[in-house]
Amino acid sequence: MTLTRRQLRGVTIFYIAGLMLQGGLTLLARLVPAVDRAAPAILQRTQMIVPHSLLHIATGFLAWWMLRRGGPDGPWRFLAGFGVFYTALGILGAATHQPFGLGLQPFDHPIHLVLGGGALAAAWLGRATRGLPA
Repeated sequence: MTLTRRQLRGVTIFYIAGLMLQGGLTLLARLVPAVDRAAPAILQRTQMIVPHSLLHIATGFLAWWMLRRGGPDGPWRFLAGFGVFYTALGILGAATHQPFGLGLQPFDHPIHLVLGGGALAAAWLGRATRGLPA
């Protein structure tokens, strides 16, 4: 099985949506008390702090930039890099129990492994598209 460039773009859009949604909602709930009062489950469940939310938003913007301006291989490069980063974060977090200044919780590590592994799998399945003309 291989993924086409179009499919890699779709996977990248999935990651953009997830990163921006979680980062944006948790940042909003953290910075606007009325939002936290209206929807307390946002922070109760995620326990995210501002730096963690900002990292999600920045990573979402990086993914968007790679999608729009990264050339034909931009989505592949984002997925490969993000996959390595998130998988490493999941492994190191589970092994060391360190929050890394992001307020990471024990439930974050399996999530990072699944999402990082998914990005790595997509990059692996799309590797044949690298370097082809647009």
